[in-house]
Amino acid sequence: MSILPTSPLVALNNIRRPASVAGLLNNTSPYTLSGHYVQIAELTLPANAVISATNNFDYQVNTEQFAAINAYIHNDYLFRLVADMGFDMSVYFDGTTFPVPVDHNGSFGCVNACAPGNGTGTGSAGFHYGLMQAGTNVGIALSRRVALHEFGHAILWDNVHSPNLGFCHSVGDSLAAVLMDPRSKESDRYLTFPWLTYANPGIDRRHDRAVSNGWAWGSANDDGGYGSEQILATTHFRLYRALGGDSSDLCTREWAARYTAYLIFHAVGSLTPVTNSPSADHWSGVLQQSDKATVNFEGHVGSAVHKVIRWAFEKQNAYNGLPPFVDLYINDRRNGEYEYSNDIYNASEIWNRHGNDFGNETPIPGVDNYAYVIVRNRGTDTAFEVRVNGYKTTPCSCNEEIEDLCWPTDFVSLKTDHIMVNSIASGSYTVVGPFKWVPSSEKDSLMFSASSRADISNILRLRSGDEIKFSKLTMFDNNIAMRRNCLENSCC
Repeated sequence: MSILPTSPLVALNNIRRPASVAGLLNNTSPYTLSGHYVQIAELTLPANAVISATNNFDYQVNTEQFAAINAYIHNDYLFRLVADMGFDMSVYFDGTTFPVPVDHNGSFGCVNACAPGNGTGTGSAGFHYGLMQAGTNVGIALSRRVALHEFGHAILWDNVHSPNLGFCHSVGDSLAAVLMDPRSKESDRYLTFPWLTYANPGIDRRHDRAVSNGWAWGSANDDGGYGSEQILATTHFRLYRALGGDSSDLCTREWAARYTAYLIFHAVGSLTPVTNSPSADHWSGVLQQSDKATVNFEGHVGSAVHKVIRWAFEKQNAYNGLPPFVDLYINDRRNGEYEYSNDIYNASEIWNRHGNDFGNETPIPGVDNYAYVIVRNRGTDTAFEVRVNGYKTTPCSCNEEIEDLCWPTDFVSLKTDHIMVNSIASGSYTVVGPFKWVPSSEKDSLMFSASSRADISNILRLRSGDEIKFSKLTMFDNNIAMRRNCLENSCC
């Protein structure tokens, strides 16, 4: 970043961008910075809080008014974010009195911010913001990332009556990393607080911490404080990337960020002072339950990403770095793991034959063909009673892109709809087939799903009447894979 709080004022002013101000209780000038959720107030020294402003808040970056309007907008946005995601605010923040006070210049002139609890420790008492850099007048409240960090404490106060998780400082770094990534132009996407770090090099919080460098759960940097928070942010950011944060499509990235944040909010809201997560493994389980408990989030059915959550924590050495006891998968080029890829729909371990033998051949319409699939187990234990189901795309779905296909609408069972396998040992595989099927077209594509009692395919978890985009169904469940025959730009 070339612009710092010490940069010339003209340079600082040039990076301002217009923003709407929501929820003000008065709509005439001078505008009082007080709304339903937050209000600018004097909480700590220095005693120069600005609670009203004129001129449509068009102020220079180094002014009290500019810090005040940023403090209002960012903190009001945070509460609105939770409300917009469908949470009952009277329940989620039952210990907080609205509007909460926000002091845009209230950390005694220090490079700092904080989010204290109320007198009973059961809710938020507001937010205090200091400076972005010592010796300047630029407020740290200008950073939405910093506000997101402090908001992580606010939601914890209300639900676990503490500013901290039982094993970690908070979820605030994670919220900053995930929610600010989709539209970020920062060259180093893994720097959690870029402007703050460039202005204060000693503050170098990151969310790409490597296990090999001591940033694993249970390692030297898992200190229960800021070190553990960076490990957690790295874990949550891996989850976000796997859900679509590494996509080139902005809408996909924004959905992944919102759903990851929603899961964090939901998980915190499900905790109590007694159940406050004591470990990363426990927190992972709470997040997974949050996904399973979700019926629908902004058009996306719940109970589809819990396996990706578990994997994200495993990769940071939760569960001692081991996979689940049973982890069935059909290789879609990711070897049973969940790194984001938009090229997983041509699994080579699914193939079609005209006769009862091996090697892939183009489907012949109208007659019996024979399909095979390799099912593997990356789990630590043997998988028993494995059921493998086979499907093909419906004739009318051939001209659709993968992103447009829906389960179950665009699929029908094969003539041999399933085959049972007695067992698949840990680290082993079995060839399952032949599945007899009759293609409607040489462009019909094949899809298989493997399931056992210890590792249930997400297909079986869907509620009656649910539909899910096929891309999400396969991306988030290694039990499911496709062999594409026509669903690609080059031939449909």
